[in-house]
Amino acid sequence: MFERVVPWKKIDSVVALGVALLILWMYGSLAVAASSFYFHVDDLIIAWTLAWDWHALTTDPLHLFQANIFFPEQNTLAYSEHLLGVAILAWPIQLLTRHPLVTLRIFSLLALWVTAIGMYRLLLDWTRDRVAAGVGMLLWTFALFPMNHFPHIHLFNTAALPWMIWALHHFIKTQSLRWLAATEGLFLVLSLMSGHYMLFGALMLVVLGVYGTLVFEIRFSRKQVFAIAGGTGFVGAILVLLFFPYTTLPIRSILENLQFSATGLDFLAFTPAIHALGWLSKPPLPEQTLYLGMIPAGLAGWSIVQLIRGRREADASFLWSLGYLLLAIIASFLAFGPLIRWSANSAGVVGPYALLYEWIPGFGGIRVPSRVFMIVVFAFSLLSAVRIARWRAQDRDPRVWKIAVLAILMIGFLWEGWFHPLNPRYKSLRPLPEPKEIDAWLAEQANDTVVFHYPFYTKLRVNSEARYTYESIYHWRKQINGYSGHIPPWMLYLVIRMEHFPDRLSIERLKFLGIDYIILHTEEFDDPAALKPLLEEIKTTPGLSIEGFVDQKSQDPHYIIRLF
Repeated sequence: MFERVVPWKKIDSVVALGVALLILWMYGSLAVAASSFYFHVDDLIIAWTLAWDWHALTTDPLHLFQANIFFPEQNTLAYSEHLLGVAILAWPIQLLTRHPLVTLRIFSLLALWVTAIGMYRLLLDWTRDRVAAGVGMLLWTFALFPMNHFPHIHLFNTAALPWMIWALHHFIKTQSLRWLAATEGLFLVLSLMSGHYMLFGALMLVVLGVYGTLVFEIRFSRKQVFAIAGGTGFVGAILVLLFFPYTTLPIRSILENLQFSATGLDFLAFTPAIHALGWLSKPPLPEQTLYLGMIPAGLAGWSIVQLIRGRREADASFLWSLGYLLLAIIASFLAFGPLIRWSANSAGVVGPYALLYEWIPGFGGIRVPSRVFMIVVFAFSLLSAVRIARWRAQDRDPRVWKIAVLAILMIGFLWEGWFHPLNPRYKSLRPLPEPKEIDAWLAEQANDTVVFHYPFYTKLRVNSEARYTYESIYHWRKQINGYSGHIPPWMLYLVIRMEHFPDRLSIERLKFLGIDYIILHTEEFDDPAALKPLLEEIKTTPGLSIEGFVDQKSQDPHYIIRLF
């Protein structure tokens, strides 16, 4: 295995075309709908992030992290993933579409296709079996667990991951510096597209790299050691530069980590059918669902049993399979988070994630430890493909009935994904915010103008804040409002204070924050009848002046209120 790169043939091109059509079938409608609708508020924030990246890179790249939300906080782009790698790679699409959400969807589909080809390439070089490689490709490309993260491009997009592992295997096999450069370069690309996969990818490289070096007794020359250290240092320096602003943020609390960590019961609920049948209660949060799927779980279990039973087959493929089983076990324990628990209400023991949380920079900033389960899904997809290749190799002439069985299994797997309750196509579509008169008016104001959109976190509702953030791409003026993975500590006080707007203390607080204008969104009021007395009170409040009334013909008229 991995002695050489298997030549690409016509049948491989057919496979590439086929998986492209499957991707369009599963997700294509969402790319079409993106021009007018979105189905999750995180769609808006990720589209805003990409739009800010493009805006900052073309106007003031040295202040990339000084985004326009949560004024007067600094480095507010670091409150979520910066997505710089995605922005750079998707830039040509944006130049054609001029629509960040459409660009995001098209890039997601292309990235999924690159992921599929990378997984196929990796398994083809490993197994030399195109059928097994195709099965493993489908198991990873359309895995149910990543499907739950479709709105999150930094989690759904794993385009560089299989290619990085492919290059790593060739480097360990050949010790060629060319493959070393490819491995580290692909890790850099993976990291620039996702801080999560920077940590997950580093974990995979360390575990698999150390395992391969020890098991195959590789002795690197001094030149190779210097090359590994130099390349790692170079990539590390770039990543430190681009992720340093994240070190200024407080780490996540252990209690927040526990809320979004998996339990033993979550591992047992490997398919939505278990919840539908009432055998186990559904986790309260979607981040705790670890859906592997019925067929992938069955194939993974079969692969592990056969791997243990076949311990006498101590060839390179068998040894690497043990390495991926070890990787899956490590990742499974990490998915439990700081405590390994049977259920959310049971006691637990301290798990290995607590060590990473305490000692490895970056892990303290992860809100959802259960996302490490991505590594488990990846490892199980590889193990299943390798076991299928061995199963098919038992006959000199691959039996047609075996291909038929695999085809039926893959149809069942895709069917489960198509009717998966977390499939994005089942999400309700919401009208996409379009440019309004108020956005054009704000774009005409001075660049240092600071605005405050009101109502503000009404009843702790965040959807309006996501829309305020997305709509700022039409003017890029600084604003107190924002929606992100982190919230400034003073924001809760402002939420409480604004419940009494426009009293004296709320006005003083807004002036202290440097607000120039309050934009009153009439559509956002829970009780429309409260709008009229509020306007009357604003007119008589010292320090406030209603400067204008725009978008009168729309469903969301806006009042412009000036602070002086």
